Amino acid sequence: MHIQQVRLHSTHLEQQQQFYTQTLGLPLIHSDGSAFTVQMGATAFTLTAADTPNIHHIAINIPPPQFERAMAWTEARVPLLLYNGKIFVDFSKSTWQARSVYFEDMGGNVMEFIARERLIVPGVPDAFAPEHIIGVSEVGLATDNVPGLVSALRDALHLPVFDGDPETGFCALGDDSGLLICVETGRNWLPTDNRPSGVYPVDLTVTGETPGTHTFGAYTVTVV
Repeated sequence: MHIQQVRLHSTHLEQQQQFYTQTLGLPLIHSDGSAFTVQMGATAFTLTAADTPNIHHIAINIPPPQFERAMAWTEARVPLLLYNGKIFVDFSKSTWQARSVYFEDMGGNVMEFIARERLIVPGVPDAFAPEHIIGVSEVGLATDNVPGLVSALRDALHLPVFDGDPETGFCALGDDSGLLICVETGRNWLPTDNRPSGVYPVDLTVTGETPGTHTFGAYTVTVV
């Protein structure tokens, strides 16, 4: 599954636009004062103005060979979130086969650059730059009923379980290119201990086998 568009709500919209376009250097596609869209690799990422904080988790795929340089590039621009005292999380020995660095945007969203070992990206230069971003690969979805949400998503979108067990309050659906991370409401987004997940509107456009628009409470997924 490829995530083509992500639409979220956020406070501090002006600061957010500056963060994504100037701090991270992403191309601005659209801005009208009430919303803006930047290009994250193959994904159009839109934030719409909100009156109250909406805390989300978004992971962004980067080329695996560039991980160390991407980590240094990010650390030079924004404080990295620590996990067990380290500036990156090593998932390479797990199902995920990846390494990640985390940071927050100006709205408090927990953002992640993730380098997945199974993704083959030919012709990648040594130096990391925003144009090397592959695209959004994870979107967090919180719910009071993880088994119910997972079942509904699998029925509608035909996504495989990537990792986790709905009965434990965590389940990732999809593949290395695109994952929906279903978690129990109130679970802190990794690697924080103070960014609890909540049910906030999310609007996605993804590729898949069953074209159409599907609604799961606060979450809307359009398959193309």
